[in-house]
Amino acid sequence: MTHRISGTLREFYYLAGENPYSNRMYILKIHGTQKIPDFIQIRDNDFTLIAYFRLNNPKRALSRCNLLDKMDQILEIAKDLPYGIVKELNV
Repeated sequence: MTHRISGTLREFYYLAGENPYSNRMYILKIHGTQKIPDFIQIRDNDFTLIAYFRLNNPKRALSRCNLLDKMDQILEIAKDLPYGIVKELNV
């Protein structure tokens, strides 16, 4: 049986209160449809999805990836970000 080491290390960092995504993160705003609202994606160096949330409800997603303390900065960047543009997130 094999285990994904990266998942285990990320869980360790969460428990230690550190952010394993501190190197580089990217933010992307996705345009919704009539039934699906607009979403924000935060991705790491390898473009692995870290957080996925609506602009009106970011707390749960950001708390899961230990970015809740930077929520105001992330939301400010996300509001002004055009759809479909990947931008490096410096928070």
